[in-house]
Amino acid sequence: MGMEEAAALREITASDPAWRIRIRGREFVPSAVEVTRSAVPVRRPGTRGGAYFAGREAHRITCLVDGSAAPLLTSTMLGPSTEFAPIEVVAAAAGGGGQARTITANLASYVQSRDGIRLSLVVVGVAPPRGQPAGITRRAPPAGAPEGPEDPDRG
Repeated sequence: MGMEEAAALREITASDPAWRIRIRGREFVPSAVEVTRSAVPVRRPGTRGGAYFAGREAHRITCLVDGSAAPLLTSTMLGPSTEFAPIEVVAAAAGGGGQARTITANLASYVQSRDGIRLSLVVVGVAPPRGQPAGITRRAPPAGAPEGPEDPDRG
């Protein structure tokens, strides 16, 4: 995740947004949403469902959704299958002011209890607000740097 995306996540969480989660076309209102940063991120799907790169950081989102999401989660979770669906986390400014931001995440794990389902998500991208260019999700190379991906592992 680039520095612009990390800054966007800090800005989003600082605004105390109203959160929504879209899983396979269904929308849920999560509670106890927490955004954290940790080492050993998941960057993209691999043959075992995730590619791990040491020495990097990832942003994670944990939250609680109601139990009706359970049947949708097996096809979204990183794991032995590479066919998983991303989860969209939408953060709208509290009080309806401002634009909503969409965070794309992969489901790393979940735990079901009588209170609901605790999701552990790994953030893989942050979309810019509507009407702004998508440049926030990728840094431009420094002047004089060769053209191409900023990270050889990303391809």
